[in-house]
Amino acid sequence: IEAIEHAFPFRVARYALRRGTGGRGKWRGGDGVVREYETRVPTEVTRVTERRLRAPRGLGKGGPGKKGKNALLTPDGERRLPGKVTFELRPGERLSIRTPGGGGWSSSS
Repeated sequence: IEAIEHAFPFRVARYALRRGTGGRGKWRGGDGVVREYETRVPTEVTRVTERRLRAPRGLGKGGPGKKGKNALLTPDGERRLPGKVTFELRPGERLSIRTPGGGGWSSSS
């Protein structure tokens, strides 16, 4: 995190696991992560992400993982962002990236 904050004009405000986002199965899919970035100066941001419309599939009767989500967090609330987007992030706003969970494998029975 320190290297990212040193190289770019923003700080990592949050970095955590997205508990419960992995698909069900004898072997559960891995949980996604939450990252929130806060800028110090007006910054043009481009995001190219996947698995925002369709969830990662499970295999061998395993359940799907949860879809990912991108959002712009402002003092006025949260605005969902598409998977592929370019916009200006202003000081006091946060970009929230919630990665998808992995699909599970094999039925649990």
